[in-house]
Amino acid sequence: MGNVQSIIQTDSFKLLTKYFNHSLGKDELYDEVVKQLAILLQASHVRLYEFNVKSQEYKLISGTDIDVGEVKDLILSKDEVETFSVMQNEGSLVKLPLEIGTGKKMGLLIASEKKLENELLNSTINMVEILFDIVEKIYTLRKKNEQHQFLYKLSTELFSQNEKEKIFAFILEALETLYPDMEYSLFMAQYNGTDATLPIKSFKISEAGNFCLSTEAFMTGEFKMENIDEEGKTYMYAPLSGKQGTYGVLQMIVPISRFFSELELTFIQNFAGLAGNAIERVSLYENSNHQISSLSLINEFAKKLNQNLELSQITTLVKKEMLDLCQPDEIGFVYFNEKKLTDVLIQEESTAYFKTSKGMQFAKSLYEKISNEDEPIFSGKYQSDFSPYQSIMAIPMNHSNYSHGATIVMHKEMYYFTFETFKLAEALIQHAALAMTNALLKDHLHKAVITDYLTGIYSRNYLEKSIDKDMKHGKYGVLLLFDIDNFKRVNDNYGHHIGDKVIIQVAQVIRSIGRDSDIPARWGGEELALYMPNCSTKESLHVAELIRSRVSEVTKPHVTVSCGVSAWTIEENPSIINLFLRTDKALYEAKRTGKNRIVNK
Repeated sequence: MGNVQSIIQTDSFKLLTKYFNHSLGKDELYDEVVKQLAILLQASHVRLYEFNVKSQEYKLISGTDIDVGEVKDLILSKDEVETFSVMQNEGSLVKLPLEIGTGKKMGLLIASEKKLENELLNSTINMVEILFDIVEKIYTLRKKNEQHQFLYKLSTELFSQNEKEKIFAFILEALETLYPDMEYSLFMAQYNGTDATLPIKSFKISEAGNFCLSTEAFMTGEFKMENIDEEGKTYMYAPLSGKQGTYGVLQMIVPISRFFSELELTFIQNFAGLAGNAIERVSLYENSNHQISSLSLINEFAKKLNQNLELSQITTLVKKEMLDLCQPDEIGFVYFNEKKLTDVLIQEESTAYFKTSKGMQFAKSLYEKISNEDEPIFSGKYQSDFSPYQSIMAIPMNHSNYSHGATIVMHKEMYYFTFETFKLAEALIQHAALAMTNALLKDHLHKAVITDYLTGIYSRNYLEKSIDKDMKHGKYGVLLLFDIDNFKRVNDNYGHHIGDKVIIQVAQVIRSIGRDSDIPARWGGEELALYMPNCSTKESLHVAELIRSRVSEVTKPHVTVSCGVSAWTIEENPSIINLFLRTDKALYEAKRTGKNRIVNK
């Protein structure tokens, strides 16, 4: 027995030396051990098994009585193992598992025609366990070193790229090198690339609402594996995770008989983690560039808005930016009607669909929805009886709790607009809403300066500037000056409040009868004026008579007006002061000669 043990020790040392010097592979070493055990123990056959973690079975990896290559699926099932974890009877022994310090499980079967001594068997098993333990440790160190070198080289390649599609190409190329017998796919949470050759898929949810295993791996960030017996395949899902989140899942498909050690499974997860970090880096880089581009776009847009634009010009500018940014099928502008509070207006800058009856109805329904819910609409699958468009962005144009309306951008294709596009469009429209508020304030301020607060018609200052400008650029014009007869009596009898209402009534009559180009204005007190550019004296006298008679008919309490008329022409070298003096004299003459009449100077 001592001689056998000595031989085993010597042979083991020789085998380890060869293995350590790379002159003998691990599988070849196992074959040599099996052969030598059969010779030394005079066994009829010796078999060596390796435990498969995935299938929970002991698979034959070497044997003296059988060609392992021809019977790849010769296994000992878990149930069979439980019936004889250790058995020795009439020269046969099965040792499952061998005590290997690395945690790996192996099994040894020795069959002999004669009964073997227990001491010999135990010492032999002990030596085999020590040998295999050393071999597995060396193999693990070598494998880890190879894996680390591979991952280091791969990381150098991946982290030098700034485009996702190149990252994906490197990942798939590396997988092809490592596992040429596998099938691969990448499930990505977000992918807007155009390379149709890349095996990139979207996550799916079953009709019952259950998550697929790929989706579970993505959501949990945990490695998943399942056997599909009907297909004879094993599906593995490794999350592509970075420090800030999970960006996708690597799917690997292999024959169900393919054995994976714990070391190999760990490597696959480390590979996926490295890929996830590379994808995260590129995602952050792309996001940074996108943010810079968006800020630049917003800055340029804001500069254009700050050019004292009118409302229509602002709308035109917004339309151009939205068309460039979103590439929509239709774009509409729904503005709040200040004059009719229950209505909205479809702006002229809207595209053709919004000028149809269905388009108007759809636009109004969207505006009501965002007004009631106080938030924008962003949908990739919008359902409506009025519209065939499924991708919808309806963004309110609000500023300081005031709503100007909404911008509506649409496309027939589902999920056409990205969330990044939506947020950028929202930022641009917020800037546009501020510009609109400023334009409206400017317009209101301008109107406040040039109009009379009581009557709503122009102020005397605006009238004088308009006449002066017309005298410089026009050829002729007429000034009509009206005075409400006996206005003091109205104030004395009815009070100043009613007196103000009478002035408003007379102003409304003058504005309603005058032409669009005419300038009605309050001259002062109960005196009102109408300047008529490019108008003959005859025509102006006709208008003056219409105003005089209409005032007499519609005012309550009843009042009449006197009117002075004076014209100017370019030939007489006109003066605004002379025009005022002549018109004032004509009015004085009308008052002096009986009131409720018209005098022309």
